[in-house]
Amino acid sequence: MLDEDADMKGTETIVRFGRGVELESLVRLASGLPNFMWFDGGNNASSLLVWGQGSVVLDSQLWKEEIRSSLRKPQTLNTDKKRLFTGGVAGIWGYEFGARCEVMPTQLKARPHPDLFLRRYEGGLTYEHSSGEFVAAGSDDFVMAALKIVRQAKSSEVRRGVASASTHVESPDDAEFVDGVSRILDKISAGDCYQVNLSRRIVFTAPTEPLESYLKLREHHPAEMGAFISMPSGYVLSNSPELFLKIEDGTVETRPIKGTRPRTGSEEEDAAALSELEASEKEIAELTMIADLARNDLSRIAIPGSVCCEPRRVFELPTLFHADQRITCSLRDSLDVVDVIEATFPPASVTGAPKVQAMKTIHELEPVSRGIYTGAIGWLSDSGDAQLSVAIRTLSVQGESAHLHLGSGIVADSDPYCELDESKWKGAAIINAITDS
Repeated sequence: MLDEDADMKGTETIVRFGRGVELESLVRLASGLPNFMWFDGGNNASSLLVWGQGSVVLDSQLWKEEIRSSLRKPQTLNTDKKRLFTGGVAGIWGYEFGARCEVMPTQLKARPHPDLFLRRYEGGLTYEHSSGEFVAAGSDDFVMAALKIVRQAKSSEVRRGVASASTHVESPDDAEFVDGVSRILDKISAGDCYQVNLSRRIVFTAPTEPLESYLKLREHHPAEMGAFISMPSGYVLSNSPELFLKIEDGTVETRPIKGTRPRTGSEEEDAAALSELEASEKEIAELTMIADLARNDLSRIAIPGSVCCEPRRVFELPTLFHADQRITCSLRDSLDVVDVIEATFPPASVTGAPKVQAMKTIHELEPVSRGIYTGAIGWLSDSGDAQLSVAIRTLSVQGESAHLHLGSGIVADSDPYCELDESKWKGAAIINAITDS
């Protein structure tokens, strides 16, 4: 028997399941349910699984009204130590959706997925990594469905698929990327901008079993802000390490990343790379500029004087070192999550400074739309809480094609060939996972 502990919270049911169910087995079963989405916390943070037949928010023109009408204030707020998703909306915001939030050029070229795709869900199944427990919360119907899927995963062997080899069929020329970096350096020298995030797109044949490719990716390179999203237009596989927004109890947090070094597995080489990243004046300056931009974005919705910026931090992933900075503020009482998104989108770290001028340069130099890349992936809870990642290291799958964008931030002392190398470091893990290399 499963250890099941049910609790009634107003109209919301919360059931905590005992240990003994493997996350991957449960995910394989749940992925067959309607409109499955998985917000994956990797090996260190909680994961959220949702499914259901809820209404969809697609209209970028009326997005604020549609989201607010989709979110419902619960009769009783969940006061558990770790807040639970008991209902809300979840999905993606593409980079080009930013034209609804900021002054930016509109990219008219086709994109694999809608600029906005959010679906209403009546509950969520949370996997708490620290305890190995699952917690179902939401409507009675959702919790009963979660109970059924957990029991099934515990009592039967779940079929494992195969992570198919996806052949690389196209890549923009390295020389074009290097030339783009040089053109940005000219703009910086002329005083037009201080930093620009430049990217390029790689095209693959689509993996035949996207979930298995994602599971292979997370096995070798887990990320705390990962995601597997299924939509009518296809799939999104994200290996993002970057938090765009977290809202909890009226506190807003963002954590931009700037600065990357590869890890080789050699203790000596990794120590040298880590020391170099920690001391790099170029990388420190790059993150300082973006942190300042993020502080400015948060100031639009913050209680005056509440914006705080923590010191720069260098952290490690299985194949990379990164540097980031945590910035927080207290949200003004009259505002909500929709106001926060409108004030901060697109994410500061993947545009540049000044933000509007950087987006104009991106539009000028990048020949294709970004789509989900450098947009956001996440959920908005009925409680007012939210969590969104920056959609980097993210593969968009539609039909027989899969698109992966890779980029880097360009500043005055950037070396074009080093920036090219950095973009390749960032894509290595996901390319290895989907090409079976």
